[in-house]
Amino acid sequence: MQVRVGKSKFGLALGSGGLRGAAHIGVLKSLERHGLRPYCLSGSSAGAVIAALYSAGYTVPELVDLAIALDESKVFDPNVGWHTLLALAVDLVCRMLPVNCHCPLSLPMGLLKGTAWENYLARLLGKKQFSDLTIPTAILAVDVETGDSVAFAAEPLGKVDVTLTGGTVAQAVRASSAIPGVFQPLQLSGYMLVDGAVKASVPAHLVRDLGVDVVVAVDLGYAGQRDEAVDNIVEVISQSLNILGEELTKCQLNLDADLVIRPRIYDVSLRDFHRIPEIIDRGEKAMEAQIPNLLRLLGTIC
Repeated sequence: MQVRVGKSKFGLALGSGGLRGAAHIGVLKSLERHGLRPYCLSGSSAGAVIAALYSAGYTVPELVDLAIALDESKVFDPNVGWHTLLALAVDLVCRMLPVNCHCPLSLPMGLLKGTAWENYLARLLGKKQFSDLTIPTAILAVDVETGDSVAFAAEPLGKVDVTLTGGTVAQAVRASSAIPGVFQPLQLSGYMLVDGAVKASVPAHLVRDLGVDVVVAVDLGYAGQRDEAVDNIVEVISQSLNILGEELTKCQLNLDADLVIRPRIYDVSLRDFHRIPEIIDRGEKAMEAQIPNLLRLLGTIC
């Protein structure tokens, strides 16, 4: 098949989804097969991870290898001990009493410290700044104290409350992937930063802000069905955020995305590390099915 690419250029917005974010690698694999390379990238949470690594120069095969090698040891640094459980219990009792009561014990800001994950990202990305990336990229986080959307990018962006241009790419990814209640927020430049998905699980508006004709969004969010029960705190928090954000995401993508890719990965648990090759494959198939639509949007002739 011969393809003549028109004058249009496209950007790729990669959504949150935890382990399911490996589907983004499959999307990139499909695009490369057809000689299609995004002009720019944006990402929230898991999408921020893939966007950052790809724009930093990691190839699709290298991303596949990194994803398959991923395990709990890369992220597991518990912030919870017996004193934390006691503090939680005392705090709950205090809240239920009909009188003013203050828990004398301090509670952590996340079940995981986030240091192990941050160190892992730093090993992969070094001290790269956004100006060092080969593809213009924006990563979204949220200041949990003010509710402001905070983007990391090489240049100021207009569709967010704050743009940080001085942080490293590794810091940006760490901030964007700080699932509330799971990872401790990242304190940086006076902001207390958490998962970008709190404001936009698929930050398509950032791609539009970077200056493209066509915005392709990859949505890994709530699909309305599961094969396995929600049976642990991480799953509860993640699934709750997905459900809460479902309607908001639909509205945002109706405004900002020209093409939405939705891989069918609703039956994948956040603990299913052994299914990463399957997740990648599903992302690839979802993108393959939409290639003709993307080519039409780009003004191509086959």
